[in-house]
Amino acid sequence: MGTPKPLLQLNGKPLIAHVLDALVQSQALASIIVVTGHEREQVSAAVVGRDVVLAHNPAYAEGEMLSSIQTGLRALPPSGGVDAVMIALCDQPLVRSQTITQLVTGWSRARPRVLLPGYNGRHGHPIILSAAGIEEIQSLDGTRGATLKDYTSRYSNDRIDFDVDDPAILHDIDTPEDFQKAIELLHQSNS
Repeated sequence: MGTPKPLLQLNGKPLIAHVLDALVQSQALASIIVVTGHEREQVSAAVVGRDVVLAHNPAYAEGEMLSSIQTGLRALPPSGGVDAVMIALCDQPLVRSQTITQLVTGWSRARPRVLLPGYNGRHGHPIILSAAGIEEIQSLDGTRGATLKDYTSRYSNDRIDFDVDDPAILHDIDTPEDFQKAIELLHQSNS
């Protein structure tokens, strides 16, 4: 992409700011942890002034997404009091705050181990994981190929597939074409 994805400018602000704005506007989350990796200083600077906790993943290059999730889980308050965690991706800047609220409400009603959002029969992000599984997720060994999907698949009997009316849960930005599509979708939604 030519620049770290969290810092890509979409409509005058970095992708990470779009994601954080939706999370904050939902008013459904007690706290937000931003996990940094590549270009730690630049990403940290992009979130200055926001009420977030920063956690750096030194193994970001070889650890894949699982190591970032584990880094975020280690940054949770040690005193407990966490019922669940939401895993939101910085390259999904168009997920609506209402969607975040719906997901949290859906999880709160049934309190499953895993809540996967869906749109048109496909799963997307952000997902919600019960705090009951934090230790197990922490013990997954990404160096041996383990992924978060291994965990969520293991608990398919304690999972809710939660349909939302937000196609943005399926659209992450991995290529310049994806980024162009996000620009077009943002302009359509602002029209």
